[in-house]
Amino acid sequence: MLKKYFSNRLNIIKLFTMLIFFVMLFKLAELQIVKGDYYKKRSETVRTRNINITAPRGNIVDRYGKILAGNKQSYSISILKAATPDETINDIALTVINILEQNGDKYKDEIPILMNPIRFTFQDEEEQWKEKYNIQGTASPLQAFKKLREDYSISQDTIDIEAYSILRDEYEVELPFKVDEYQYSFKKDENKWKKNNGFMESDTALDVFNQLAAKYKIDMTKYSEEEARKIMAVKYLLKQNKYPAYEPIEIAANINDETRAMIEENKIFLPGVQIMDKPLRKYPEGDFASHILGYLGKISSDLEELTQKGYTPQDMIGKSGIEYSMEEHLKGKDGSKQIEVDARGTLIDTIDEIEPVPGDTVVLTLGSRLQKVAEESLRKTIEESRSKKPYPQTFSGAVVAMDVNTGEILAMASEPKFDPNLFASGISNKDWKSMQPLTDDRYAPKPLINNAISYPLPPGSTFKMLTATAGLAENKINTRESIVCRGRYTVIPGVSPSDSHGAVHGATNVINAIKQSCNYFFFETGRRLGGELFEKYGEKYGFGQYTGIELPFEAKGMIEGPAHKQSIYEGYIESYLTYTVKLQDAEAKKEIKAMIYEKPSEGQTSYQFYRDMKKRIRELGVTEDKAIDKIIWYITESKYRPGDVLNAAIGQGLNNVTPIQLAAYVATVANGGTRYKPYIVSKVIAHDGSIKVEKKPEVVETLDVSPSDMEAIRKGMFAVTNEYGGTARSTFAGSKVTIAGKTGTAEAGKYRPDPKNNPKLYAQYNDHSWFVGFAPYDKPEIAVVAVVFQGGFGSGSAPIARAIIEEYLASEDAEDYIVPCNELQP
Repeated sequence: MLKKYFSNRLNIIKLFTMLIFFVMLFKLAELQIVKGDYYKKRSETVRTRNINITAPRGNIVDRYGKILAGNKQSYSISILKAATPDETINDIALTVINILEQNGDKYKDEIPILMNPIRFTFQDEEEQWKEKYNIQGTASPLQAFKKLREDYSISQDTIDIEAYSILRDEYEVELPFKVDEYQYSFKKDENKWKKNNGFMESDTALDVFNQLAAKYKIDMTKYSEEEARKIMAVKYLLKQNKYPAYEPIEIAANINDETRAMIEENKIFLPGVQIMDKPLRKYPEGDFASHILGYLGKISSDLEELTQKGYTPQDMIGKSGIEYSMEEHLKGKDGSKQIEVDARGTLIDTIDEIEPVPGDTVVLTLGSRLQKVAEESLRKTIEESRSKKPYPQTFSGAVVAMDVNTGEILAMASEPKFDPNLFASGISNKDWKSMQPLTDDRYAPKPLINNAISYPLPPGSTFKMLTATAGLAENKINTRESIVCRGRYTVIPGVSPSDSHGAVHGATNVINAIKQSCNYFFFETGRRLGGELFEKYGEKYGFGQYTGIELPFEAKGMIEGPAHKQSIYEGYIESYLTYTVKLQDAEAKKEIKAMIYEKPSEGQTSYQFYRDMKKRIRELGVTEDKAIDKIIWYITESKYRPGDVLNAAIGQGLNNVTPIQLAAYVATVANGGTRYKPYIVSKVIAHDGSIKVEKKPEVVETLDVSPSDMEAIRKGMFAVTNEYGGTARSTFAGSKVTIAGKTGTAEAGKYRPDPKNNPKLYAQYNDHSWFVGFAPYDKPEIAVVAVVFQGGFGSGSAPIARAIIEEYLASEDAEDYIVPCNELQP
């Protein structure tokens, strides 16, 4: 019978199903009846948490594998969001903060309230800005703007938007408000924070303090105001929605051993407090190559987008330099740990762990030894200019060294520097303020600015090779022609510039004009060229545009010429129509701006041309005569005049360039006319040793200039440094290497030496000192550009270039150790 029963497949399935049912029933009875109390208690007391494990950032190394930015093991303090009473959390928070302060460690504090007296941090920032520019504490943005206009002698006829641009762009004044709304950005930031956190705009700092105390259930009869403020810092972090409910919240990073030991000793009294391993960014050489490497900072925006890329609100992210531009390679992939904790947040067990994957290694093109020479020679020259010469305002400068045949950056330095280690775990307010300019002087030291790529300056006479290139290529001059230098140039009516100190050079050819830096020769060459051709060759050399270096915040500067001048005034008209006239019609604004590029038709007088233009402007919606006249004035001022090119030809006027642009330009001259794209990242190596990115030289422009003409320009540069009468001969006498170069003395404008007691008194800045050069002369390999802000004559920066070139080509020291097989050296 059983045999017959089991011969039916349906019966077998029924029996099997019933067996499974009874097993499940038995297990369910065991869970609910036999062990019901145990699992009920466990469900009420045990929680599962997923903890993020931060991946080590990838290393940044020099071309030989030496680590410039790496990681070190550190420890952070985190608190779990546990179901602990507020009173207990308050005591825990205060205890932890007191331990941190006792041992000199910093803790996270995102509440913008200061104590004694209770006030917003934004209030202090506003007061500091006003003190910096000698503005009364009660001044509104409009009153402050009017005073700044007076202090910088901006004419009353200048409209607000143009005055705003002059203050910001020409005098580099910090303007914490917009000209169309006149509200301090400090106040806007305060109101934004209040809105995001559920407070009224009218709430004072004391109001917010009291509301936070009530919200976080802080007993003000038990704690002092200072103690309550510490508790608020922790509770504010714990209550933020940006942190997942299951994730421990980091309240302090990079704690010292004393803090770690005290937390561990008191762990039984600090439920939910955890000491966690965390890799910390380390820069072994301190401020070495700081502007290239950059620094890290907290995620301040785009959190939602970054979260999708694997970031957490507690991560540090690149803010400048290679740390910023190569962030996607350096980041790595975070791991995770699944743990069990009880209701108080105490760790019970680790269930599972996924190891993090370190970021990629970024290999730079520079060598550490040459970089050190660049930084030291720049620093030394600046100090000597300030102490041994009459240039007391000399604090800043930059130098760039480039391979003329590839575009590789061999060294890049900027002064003053900063220590990126200060940012690794979050910079303090004190350290941040120490890196800000102390005065409103436009050339006040700015440690966080990379002067090599971000600070355009007039190039001075270093531009004379550009003028010579254009003149020779366009047959406006030739290598056999001599122009008679008479000192003062009077060919163009209404302008009469002259050579430096009234020098008269007599009959001068292009080689001697470069050697002696004869302004007259280049005035005449510029006149023959005209603005359009000068601008054309400036663009061919890469000026007025980004070089594309793998570093953020590069400035593109400006090349003098009709198109660039028109673009400036087009911007003025756009701002004037938008903020002053408040013209809403976008098409009308477009038509008015286009009038800059119009010219009188054949037979039409200037009077008729501008009369018709005024009529059209009125028809487009600008009805006030004063506004129409202002627009016409902008249009007339945008026209390029014959005399404009004279200053441009000797590197003044509207010309503004960065050292890296000049380095690419000099390298182009040195190699015969091929402009390479500068690059500072050589390759990117994955954690497993595979090559993810490998850079190759990239040609961006080839000049159509004859080899003989380029050779004449190089001969002139050779004469500058090697022949009697050359402007830099004394600096290079006895050099081990045959170096060719050019000095440049660039006018720096004016400043206010005593803005507090005598704001109307203006004095001249000292000139900027430029030197550009290449070597060896017969077979160029390296181009170097150096500038010392307010360093005087161009020869003043020449020693920097000599030191770098001789180190690169004639060093007697042992060669840098080249690491085989992608092995990296510490």
